[in-house]
Amino acid sequence: MPLSDNITIENSEEKEFPVFPEDIYNCKVEDIKEKKEDDGTYGIVFKFKIMDGDFKDKFIFKKVKPKINGAFEGGQPSHLYMIFKATNGEVPEKVNFGVINELIGKNIRVVLEVKKGQKGDYNNAKDFMKFKDNQNQSKLDETELVGEDNLPF
Repeated sequence: MPLSDNITIENSEEKEFPVFPEDIYNCKVEDIKEKKEDDGTYGIVFKFKIMDGDFKDKFIFKKVKPKINGAFEGGQPSHLYMIFKATNGEVPEKVNFGVINELIGKNIRVVLEVKKGQKGDYNNAKDFMKFKDNQNQSKLDETELVGEDNLPF
């Protein structure tokens, strides 16, 4: 039997996200959600709320793999590792979803870059830094990056 015209078909549209300028943004971890990938694995999506400046109260999103690893020679630490280092100063020995959820509400600085994709420019949160109150975003000390070039070991 064919469908009747009583059914409303919802056409989903691609969401457009604003592209913020490359900079370092003072943020707070607003929310954390899991996202099922096409291959059946899960990722973790962080929602960071910008706390000041021209983009105050806007959001930055970062999807990370659910793995914790520090840097190895010639490599880079996982994003989840960098987020823990930037928010807590250390990474817990045992990480589970409860420990990850405790990051909600924590302050963090997010380093954004602009990348070019097939559908246009987009932001990539490439690094994470410790949050410092009352610091001018344009004069941040980039020597405090927690990324691959600036790990303490």
